[in-house]
Amino acid sequence: RGAWVFDSRFNISDFEPQRHATRYLQQHFKGWFVETPDDRFDVSAATLFDFRTPQNGELRFFYILPTSPRAALVEYVGLTLTDFDELLDRYIRDALGIASYRVVSDEIGITPMTDHLFPRAAGAHVMNMGIPGGLAKPTTGYAYTRIQDDAAAIVASLLACGHPFDVPATSKPLYRLLDAVMLDVMARNPTCVKVAFERMFSRNPAPRIFRFLDERASPDDALRLIVTLPMLPFAAGAA
Repeated sequence: RGAWVFDSRFNISDFEPQRHATRYLQQHFKGWFVETPDDRFDVSAATLFDFRTPQNGELRFFYILPTSPRAALVEYVGLTLTDFDELLDRYIRDALGIASYRVVSDEIGITPMTDHLFPRAAGAHVMNMGIPGGLAKPTTGYAYTRIQDDAAAIVASLLACGHPFDVPATSKPLYRLLDAVMLDVMARNPTCVKVAFERMFSRNPAPRIFRFLDERASPDDALRLIVTLPMLPFAAGAA
């Protein structure tokens, strides 16, 4: 019998967001680990938010994580179920110009995108972690650095207090508001999000963007980034 249980299990088919949650979207993704007969990938760079695919009235993009000049993870991300394999093949052939490749393995999943408040405690001795602990950022699904910070806070709480629950909130109030606005824009006007990301990356230095996405930006940093976004749809979302 363990003194503490840390539970990161999550079944999206059983998930029901709270009634006061502003929005609940599902981020569908599928990735292919591909190999090519010749050097086609730049291992010194990752490609994020590549919108070179028909949006079809929703938010769709790809990213590429090379592991060698001849191998990479090519990932599709969208908000609806679709023919992932056709989109991946078309992107690799048309956008990347790779006519010959082999799919070594694949991955597929769904991430909840919601401002639902996930409880940390599932019992007196049970603590939720990962997605059921609210560690996935509502608007991106990104959780890696958030989970690392949370794990360090849990260890500190165990050492200082003898229990794991003395940890910071999973999100600051300002970012909870901004995430709710973004989710509303994504639900109402998903094609606008492509423009928002284009402006974000073209009008801000990369370190500021990643501090903002990691919720580590200063108020000044956050304001400088926010004013580069399309104002009308985001003002409507805030309203």
